[in-house]
Amino acid sequence: MKMRSRKVPGITAVLGVAIAAVALWLCLRPDAEGPEAPIFESIDTSVLPQFNEGVRSAESVELYQGFEWHHGKQEMVKKHGWYFYLLPIVPTEADAAALREHVLREAAFKKWGGLKFCGGYHPDWVIQWTTKEGEAHELYLCFGCHEAKIYGPGYQLYCDVPDETFEALHTILKRYHVKRATSPGTAHAMDHFTTTVLILTALILPALIFFAGGISLSLSGTFLRALLSIGCGWGFMIAYADAAPYLSRGPIISGEILDFPGFFGWVLPTAVVCCCLLVRWIMLRRKRHKATAQGDEGSPVSHPERAL
Repeated sequence: MKMRSRKVPGITAVLGVAIAAVALWLCLRPDAEGPEAPIFESIDTSVLPQFNEGVRSAESVELYQGFEWHHGKQEMVKKHGWYFYLLPIVPTEADAAALREHVLREAAFKKWGGLKFCGGYHPDWVIQWTTKEGEAHELYLCFGCHEAKIYGPGYQLYCDVPDETFEALHTILKRYHVKRATSPGTAHAMDHFTTTVLILTALILPALIFFAGGISLSLSGTFLRALLSIGCGWGFMIAYADAAPYLSRGPIISGEILDFPGFFGWVLPTAVVCCCLLVRWIMLRRKRHKATAQGDEGSPVSHPERAL
């Protein structure tokens, strides 16, 4: 009897590791050439000629500044999943020409080299070139991890930005940086309250779903509950990141935190579910010992492990 009950923690540990491994595999996929690339991203630099042609033929160029850590009331626009201040900035003719020259260099960009441990990709600026036909060719620059995402009609690229290109573009774009005013402390308090409530909900929701309807004695039922709990918790965090800037009078969290749920939002729900699995094992073990002490050998809870 004791030997069989010891298998439950092992099953719990294997289940938790398996769920974490599946979630991590969904976040990262092997590229055809070997390196790992984030899911839904292309790292094939063969599309750069299309981008270069779009930049050459563009009739206008606009800049969009990514939002920072602040609490001002700012209207924003969402572009490819990222938030920027709504009103674009038009650079001078000299700066527009310089930007075009730097991005059209042969070695302006290089193949993506892998994940950086700097808090996650988050674009600080978007440079958008628009052709007379209305086609947009966009360059999303992250100054934290020196990475870029390029979007155009029918193509997309995730790549690294060499130091020479980075320094040149950073020197130009920092001149257009706009310091945003902060709002009164009441707005800050509201932001903090909203953030706290949503994060706590994201942590509590998986546990509520897991224990909904009581403790399941079935291993398959428990496994399905665990998957559903993690999925709902992860989905809520992604929805939270998407809706957070609109829940208060301005952006309430930094870009790095907005990027977190999409790639690592499964971590907290998985940890919560693992704790729930441990609680389930402890409760079943106590029921078994209690039933054994009372001599109730015929009770369904006397040997809950038989249902497993």
